[in-house]
Amino acid sequence: MSEQRRVVFHKAVSTDRMPDWSTGGVAVIEWMQQRGLWHQLGERLKIQREGGYVGIDAFQFLLYFFCSDLGLGLKEFSERAREHHVQLAAVGSRRRLPTQSSMSRILSAVETERVRDFGSWLLLEAPGVKDVLQHPSVLTRDALSEGWHIFDWDPTVTTLRHRALPVVEGTPEGRRRSEELAEPGYCGRKRGDVQFSRATLQHAGSGLWLGIEMGPGNGSLRDAFESAVSQVDATCEYAQLPRERAILRSDGAAGNVPFITACVEGKIHYITRLAHYQLLNDEAVVKHLNEAEWFEVPSSGSGPQRQAADLGRVMLEPSMGCQHEDGTSYEPIMTRVVVSRFPVKEQGRGAGVTLDGWQYELYGTDLSAAAWPETEIVAGYYGRSGQENRFCQEDRELGLDRIFSYHLPGQHLATLVGLFVWNFHICRGIDLTQPVMELPEQLSAQNSPVADKPLLGQELEPIMPNSTLEDEDGAEEDALSTTPSSEPNSPDTARRQLIDALDELEWENILHKHQGWQWITSEGALRCPAQALLPFMRIEVVTGRRNRVCFTAPRGVCDQCKLRQSCIPSADPQYRKDMRLRIPSPHDETLREMSRRLADTLRKARAVEATARRHQAEARRSQRRAIWRIKPLSWQPPQLPASRPALAIAPPVLLPAALRKTIRKATRHMVVHVRVVLPRKQTKPSPVMAVSIADRQRRRLSWDERLRWNELPDDTRVEVLLSAPHEMRQLLAPPDRDVGQAA
Repeated sequence: MSEQRRVVFHKAVSTDRMPDWSTGGVAVIEWMQQRGLWHQLGERLKIQREGGYVGIDAFQFLLYFFCSDLGLGLKEFSERAREHHVQLAAVGSRRRLPTQSSMSRILSAVETERVRDFGSWLLLEAPGVKDVLQHPSVLTRDALSEGWHIFDWDPTVTTLRHRALPVVEGTPEGRRRSEELAEPGYCGRKRGDVQFSRATLQHAGSGLWLGIEMGPGNGSLRDAFESAVSQVDATCEYAQLPRERAILRSDGAAGNVPFITACVEGKIHYITRLAHYQLLNDEAVVKHLNEAEWFEVPSSGSGPQRQAADLGRVMLEPSMGCQHEDGTSYEPIMTRVVVSRFPVKEQGRGAGVTLDGWQYELYGTDLSAAAWPETEIVAGYYGRSGQENRFCQEDRELGLDRIFSYHLPGQHLATLVGLFVWNFHICRGIDLTQPVMELPEQLSAQNSPVADKPLLGQELEPIMPNSTLEDEDGAEEDALSTTPSSEPNSPDTARRQLIDALDELEWENILHKHQGWQWITSEGALRCPAQALLPFMRIEVVTGRRNRVCFTAPRGVCDQCKLRQSCIPSADPQYRKDMRLRIPSPHDETLREMSRRLADTLRKARAVEATARRHQAEARRSQRRAIWRIKPLSWQPPQLPASRPALAIAPPVLLPAALRKTIRKATRHMVVHVRVVLPRKQTKPSPVMAVSIADRQRRRLSWDERLRWNELPDDTRVEVLLSAPHEMRQLLAPPDRDVGQAA
């Protein structure tokens, strides 16, 4: 490419001044241009499309969006950028910036595997996180004053509410855009009908985002935390960090044998919360906890004052049916368990169990007691709440809580670009501020045991024999399956009564305009001229008209019908025939009341069935607990050091939010002018003439040919004029150029 390009630091006012919201994006692109990363990005981000804009065009649009701080949606931002789209695109050596509609089509074509491979490079190598991760201020120092890198992994969900889809005569069947993006799942404290998950890995000391995994519903947690372990390993390799000094910290979603096994096999230390409260039923464990010394956990004062004791090493058994991808079963695994407790006046909420007025929680780790005593394990686990604050910060600064695409890989790509901007601001903030390398002195540890030592005497819950559980579970299923369908309030009875009432209608008069249609009493359905049955669906009310009875064909019935073209006006191959007929008076009100009664009985039946399923699930969980308890407990009391550690754990001292604020403030004082001089337009070939054999045959374009479609023409002259503070000019200047003090 023969594009002529130069960067000029200038104060003069120009008619080509860019809007103030674009300075952050220009700074990022110029920094990447000077280091050859912009060209790499174009080669790495590949989106398979028939033609038009490519991956680097989508990246540039999203980059300006996330750096703008406008707080707008993609559509309104596209309107803002339209006036300067040529100059904004020219900063990145592109001809024009995509519009919002083009962005929607690009994101809909993103592929999962390509965006996953691209994401690792974008979050690690592109912003240059190595210098930040190697800075001593991001380390957590243990009781022996050794530095550790702590990585937080947390799966979160974004929920969507489903509004009722109106049914209007003459309109096609309603569809929801979120069908591909989201699925039903456990949404925790959030409210929603469907959701998608985002499992995020972050370096706790620096605040850098290192990887994400997304999936509909709750996603595949096992795949997500295996990916997190791999990403921790890749980060240590890239930044040259000692893998034996890495800790992966997660909440109770990872407190299981597969997660611990993945950490052990990856040679990564871990801290997580466990749900194996059956340990508190064991007499030897209870005796040990009653005789152990409890120590107060260092607290910020925002929660209850916890006490902690070391339980020792416990062999955790995998749950029933827990297998690797190749079908082999997981092996039991030994882990160090720490117990915490705090007093409660009533039944405790949240994690843990309440016994004798104290709420107990369990934590698993493989860190040594000498470097990480029990109190610091508990305090270290709750240090992960800092990641929750950063989730809030990213939503406030970048607006990542919105839906960018209803295609999940497209949503994944847009989120990655936002997290790249976050990492870029932290890394460039380090470059601008150059924080000192010396760390503050560690504080002394509090080693006095608590005076109050309540005894643990109450069992968690009684253990039932397997035979009792199996008998009760089977009896419950039999009771549910043998419910007589002829009950007065059963759905079958209500439906039969409604069908009998429909049978009394004068169907010859109702169907006189629909030749070949018949009412079939035995089926409670209409039969179309193609002999397909349309079962009764519902009675619906139409404003200002009589009630209507609705019949709908089952899925697939109309797909290959020979009479489809004359019967169904829709071109949608999945459309199903929907017949709505008016009910003559006075039958309409009676049928409407019977339809309402049928809906009520169905709702009650579903509630009873859901309750039965919950009871069955609880019985199965109790059975698993019983099976676990019957197995002999493999427990080793803790081997505590001869003396308590003299030093308290020292958390990281770096302030990532201050670094991001520094670079945002510096770019806010920049003034950018962009001048684009295009070469003389060449005569376009005739649109009805092929320019080559490949053009005539409509061959697939290579990746380079797709990339060149929106490149600036040869001999284009682009001037980017910057008026910026001295530190920003030093940051954005070419590496081999000396920038003077004058602005």
